[in-house]
Formats: sequence, structure tokens, C-alpha cells
Amino acid sequence: MKKSTKMMIAFSAIVTLSSSAFAQKACNLGLTMVTPTANQEIPFTDPNNTATQVGVTFNVKNNGTAAIVPTDTIFYISEFSGNVRYITGQSIAANATVLINPNFYITNAATAQTTTNYCLRLFPQGNVYYSATATDTVWAGVTYTDADTTNDRGCVSVIFKPKATTSVFEFGKISNQQLSLYPNPANNELMFQLKLEKADKVIVSIKDITGREVLRKDYGMIQGGIENTFNLDVNSVNNGLYLVELIAGENKATGKVEIMH
Repeated sequence: MKKSTKMMIAFSAIVTLSSSAFAQKACNLGLTMVTPTANQEIPFTDPNNTATQVGVTFNVKNNGTAAIVPTDTIFYISEFSGNVRYITGQSIAANATVLINPNFYITNAATAQTTTNYCLRLFPQGNVYYSATATDTVWAGVTYTDADTTNDRGCVSVIFKPKATTSVFEFGKISNQQLSLYPNPANNELMFQLKLEKADKVIVSIKDITGREVLRKDYGMIQGGIENTFNLDVNSVNNGLYLVELIAGENKATGKVEIMH
């Protein structure tokens, strides 16, 4: 069973040594990014909203003549976070490529929209050890060398989006207030906040540009006087620009949203 693990150690603690003292196989491993994709937008990370979590996957190709076996350990670093991780339990035959899903996500805390390269890099040598204590070290158990460093680094340009500006819609307080929806564009989930003056039934309707209703959600009776956050699953809605209509009793509010899967 494959395993990808994060090592909570500083990059400076990793040391690569020559392989002259150890009989090791030579593997020429190369790394290419799979996700995120080129120019993908990375939403501001909300730990309570899985729609904002963008996972990382990548391919590792063995360009050498010796195979990687499950007992080998492959070390790599995320240059964006500085975290060192390692992979075990993989079999990569000569000239074979394996997709690695390390089960971690990009954390975005951007305050303004920025475009940057997101890069992962393999450690080129197999003799790697890390500090176990202030006076001792532990061998990492890597059993191969990789002298070719030209293909160890995989990068993709991504767009970090800042946190959406949101507001709480208060019925009975401000008339003709626009409903604030986020994230916008939305992928698979749409969110909004609402504060009712008194308890009332809340319904949300999504309509396309022709006025045809494509999705309707009844949230039932909602308590008044408190701020509520609502989630709406939009996986069934096609890509495009839509009008979102919120109805609470005799009150109504609208907002526009773009759906981009």
C-alpha cells in the first residue's frame, strides 16, 4: 500500500551525501505536476468548506533502469510551504510512470489576487538522513541514487484568490440590499449569510438568463435575530451566469453568481 507522509522537519535538516559508501541502485526519477492545473484559481482556504480545498497530485516517472520497490523511500519538498514529505510503498518499474496522490491541500491565505508558480521538487540523492536529536541522526532508509537533477522539479502557474468580501443580509433593516454570494465564481458549493428580523421560511431559487429556474432549495423555518450561514450544492447547475433569488416570507433579495466547474 502506498504511503505519502509529511515530515515536520526543517529543510535545512535534510542532508544529502555521496553514495560511495553504500551500494545503491541508480534511478533517474522525474516529477511533473498533475493538479492543480495551469492557471487554476485557488480559492481562499476555508477549513469548514471543502469546496475551497485544492488537492495536489503529481506523476513520478522512473527514467532509469532499476525499479523503485515498496521498501524504497522517495523524498520531496513543497517549495511553496517548505514542508518535506516522503513516499513509501510504491512500485515504479523502469520507464514506468505512477500518479502520486499525497492527500494534502494547498493553503491559500492571500490578501490580494496573485499569480505564482507552485512547485514540488524531488531530492536527487538516495542517502538522506535527518536529525533525530541535537546530537544524533537517523538514516531515512532510501536505497537509491538519482544523479540527474534536471527533471526533479515540477511547477505549475496558479492564481491565488483573496477571501471574498461578504456581508450579512438583514431583512427588515436595510431595503434593496444586494445578496452577497461566495465564492464567486462558484465551483460545487455556494454560500451566503442571512439574518432575519423574525423567524420565517427561507427559499432560494437559481434562475438562468432566460428566467428559467434551474435549482430550488427550501431551507424551512429559520430562526430570527441570529446570523446564519447557508450552503447550496450547485453541482447539478451547468456553467454560466445565474440570478440567485432569496425569499423569506414577504421579503426578497437577489444576487448574481457565475458557476464554473
